Amino acid sequence: MNRHEKEKWVAKQLIDEMFLIAGHPDVTYEDIIDRKDNWWMDWGMTLEQNEQWKQAGVKILQREYRWPKYRAVKEMDMMSFLYGLKFIDYEDKLH
Repeated sequence: MNRHEKEKWVAKQLIDEMFLIAGHPDVTYEDIIDRKDNWWMDWGMTLEQNEQWKQAGVKILQREYRWPKYRAVKEMDMMSFLYGLKFIDYEDKLH
């Protein structure tokens, strides 16, 4: 597997894991990969589910790329910012 194929495969693993943790097991990477709209707004996840996804993603990144934890955490923070689903309980946590 070349570098580009591996990056795509890891991205698929991360997105599929996000939908699974967020309680949307019927949605996959293949469902959203070609969409050009704000697809992440169609589904939601809680802040707790986002943290679970980031922790699972860190493990995936460390296993696949053999990255140190700090680098995997940084990458998952960026993944959450760029590709994470909308938070459905954000307002509740502010009060």
